[in-house]
Amino acid sequence: MQRTIRYQGAIIRDDHILLIQHRHYANDHSYWLLPGGGLEGDETPEACVQREVREETYLLVEVGQHLLDDPDMPGGTYQRLHTYLCQVIDGEAQPIMYPENQTRKAALLKCITTMRKQYTAAFKAHLVREVLKEEKPLNQIAAEHGVHRNLLTHWRDQVLAALPGIFAHQAERDQAAKAAAHAHQLEALYAEIGKLSTQLAWLKKKLATSLMRAERLALLEREQSALSLRAQTDLLSLNRTSLYYRPIAPTPEEVALKHRIDEISTDRPYYGVRRITAQLRRDGILVNHKAVARHMCEMGLVAIYPGPNLSKRAHRASIYPYLLRDVNATGPNHVWGIDITYIRLRGGWMYLVAILDWFSRYIVSWELDQTLAQPCVMTAVQRALAQATPVIWNSDQGSHFTSPQYTSVLLAAGIQISMVWMRPRTGQHLYREAVAHNQV
Repeated sequence: MQRTIRYQGAIIRDDHILLIQHRHYANDHSYWLLPGGGLEGDETPEACVQREVREETYLLVEVGQHLLDDPDMPGGTYQRLHTYLCQVIDGEAQPIMYPENQTRKAALLKCITTMRKQYTAAFKAHLVREVLKEEKPLNQIAAEHGVHRNLLTHWRDQVLAALPGIFAHQAERDQAAKAAAHAHQLEALYAEIGKLSTQLAWLKKKLATSLMRAERLALLEREQSALSLRAQTDLLSLNRTSLYYRPIAPTPEEVALKHRIDEISTDRPYYGVRRITAQLRRDGILVNHKAVARHMCEMGLVAIYPGPNLSKRAHRASIYPYLLRDVNATGPNHVWGIDITYIRLRGGWMYLVAILDWFSRYIVSWELDQTLAQPCVMTAVQRALAQATPVIWNSDQGSHFTSPQYTSVLLAAGIQISMVWMRPRTGQHLYREAVAHNQV
C-alpha cells in the first residue's frame, strides 16, 4: 500500500522544535524534519503519530490538537503533511534541537508557542482526584478542564503506580523512627547501668572498709528478702560458704591434750613442737609432732627463740616506735598496755583481750571471744576509751594491733601509739594474774 499522507508530531522544548535527521538514499543527502510517518493497518492518525515518535525519539507522547495540513513535502514520498501538537509524557531522549528558519516551519513554531499549556502539580492532583472519584466520565472531566483524556489517563496511572511507594516510604520512616528511639533508649540504659555499677562498686568498698565482719553479717536477711543470699553476700563482701559452716566441738581427748600442751608451753616457753612432743611421750601420751604443731597453731603458741629476719616487717602493717624506753608511768591514764591471751575452760578455751593501766595495775577493759577476730579487740578498745583516754598506748606488733581499724581509732583520740619489738615473756602471766585478781 502506497502511503500518500505523512502524520507527524511537533514537540516543543524551550521554544525549539524537535527535529530528526533523515538521509535520502538516492542522492545521499540529509535533511531535517519532524518525527512521523504513514499509517499502518487500521491505526488512527493519533496512534500513528505516537508510534512514529516512539520509534524515532524513544519518547512517549500524547497527541493533541491537529495544527496544520500542508501539501508541501520535500522528496516527493508523501503528498500531504498532517502535523499534530504533541506533549511528552515519558522518556529522556536527547535529540539535536534546531530552530527552523523556513517560512512554513517558522509559522508552525509561532502557532504552537501561542497554544502551549503548562499544568501545575496541584492542578494534576485535583484532576486525578476527580477521576478516581468516578462521579463523572473521563471524557467529561477532560472537556471541562481542557485536557486530553489520554493525559488524564496517564496522570491517573502515575498516581496509582506511586501509591505502594508512598506506603512503603511511610513504613520505612516509621521503622527508622522506631530504630532511632530504640537506639536512644539503649544508650540511656547503658549509661544508667554504668552509673549504677560505679555506685555499687563504691558502696561495696565502703562497706568492706568501714564495717566489721560481724556488723556486715548482721545486715544479712536470711528469710523473706527480695535479694538472694548470694547477692547479699556479694554486696556485703562476705564469703557465702562461711555462712553455712557449723563448728564441731572438740573431743574430750583433744581438750585434755591441748591443756597439757598449754601447761608445758607456760612452764617452758622456749619449748618448740618437737620438744613438747617428746615431753608428751614421756608423760605417756602418744601423739604425732604434726598434731602438736596443729594444736599450738590453733592456740597461738610459739616458742621464744632468736630466729633470722626478725626485724623484717610487713609492708602494709602500721609499725610505730617504742616510746617507753627510760619512761616510768607517773600516774593513772599515763600508760596503758594491751595484749591477747587465752583462758582454759573445762570443755575448751577462750581468747582474752585485756587493757591494763601500768601505774595502777587496773584492768581498764577486757573482752572474751571464741576466736581471734578483730571485732573482739575493737570492742575492748572502744569500751576502754569510753572511760578515759591515756597518753601512751603500748602493744606488741601483732596483726590485730597494726590493723588500720585499730590504729585509726587511737590516732583519732589523740593517743601516742607505742609498739614493743618483742612480746614480753611475762605478758601472759601478767594478764592472767590481773584477770584472776579482778575475778573475770
